[in-house]
Amino acid sequence: MTATDALTPHKRRSRFVPAAEAPSFLVTPRDVEIVRQVARHRFLSSVHISDLLDAPHKKICDRLTFLFHARYLDRPRGQKERYRDGGGSERMVYAVTSRGAQLLLDNGTRIDPSLDWARKNREATHRFIQHTLAIADIRVGLVSAIRTRPGFELLEPDQLLKTMPSATQAAHNPWTWRANVSHNGVAREIGLLPDYAFGIVFPDGKRRCCLVECDRGTMPIDRSSLEQTSMLKKFLTYTAGKRAKLHQRQFDWKACRVLVVTNTPERVQNLLTAIRDRIHHEGHELFLITDRASLADTDILAHQWHDALDRTHSLIA
Repeated sequence: MTATDALTPHKRRSRFVPAAEAPSFLVTPRDVEIVRQVARHRFLSSVHISDLLDAPHKKICDRLTFLFHARYLDRPRGQKERYRDGGGSERMVYAVTSRGAQLLLDNGTRIDPSLDWARKNREATHRFIQHTLAIADIRVGLVSAIRTRPGFELLEPDQLLKTMPSATQAAHNPWTWRANVSHNGVAREIGLLPDYAFGIVFPDGKRRCCLVECDRGTMPIDRSSLEQTSMLKKFLTYTAGKRAKLHQRQFDWKACRVLVVTNTPERVQNLLTAIRDRIHHEGHELFLITDRASLADTDILAHQWHDALDRTHSLIA
């Protein structure tokens, strides 16, 4: 009897409700690693997990079924808007539970099992889950690409933070990018928090660092006031920070790029046009932009990203 057989009664059970009686099975080191990766990323799809563990998707799905019904993992209901019954459905999304957090703690991973993970998962909105998965697309793509390149190393935010000035390490939120911005005759200090940050260490020891913005296409590109959210406001803040050498003072980086992943090729062109027309020339090479579908079809490190000067760049060129 397979894992699926053991958990499939004659009446089809809800995808989002665990079995009343948890299945009996041996938790393996791979199971612990699955739960650890889910906790680390907050939400992951089954495909993300398969890619991170470099394992067949079918086998990972079998283990995920066990871990869900044994209540080590949750299937947040906020994903229901993206999951359709029948053909063509999205991959299932998973989150850690309190039992899963205790499993990680018992196996040496620092995590707070006292948090009400059930409530956090229950309150997670469709929009929040989708945004977190967009960040996971990039993180998982980087792990997969680095794996095929001996001598290269990926630095995650916690690893990067250890190399930064002591004042940055001690800050409440060390990744906040804060700069003085002028727009339409109004000047003010603006702070923003990148969605993700990473570094690539080359075989010769050189390092390239990037900040990441995931744009789902819902935020206006331009607005007249700095009081309102817009992509232009973000571009202005990043450019002003670069001009003030914030990346050097706060992060101890010689240089950096801001990667923007958006929803459509048309949106890519509209963002690049806004940068060309409204951003100081210092920002024309700061931002590298692509769309999600194009990125998904390629190796993220070899992918051709577009700048506002109509040039393309790869992350390891």
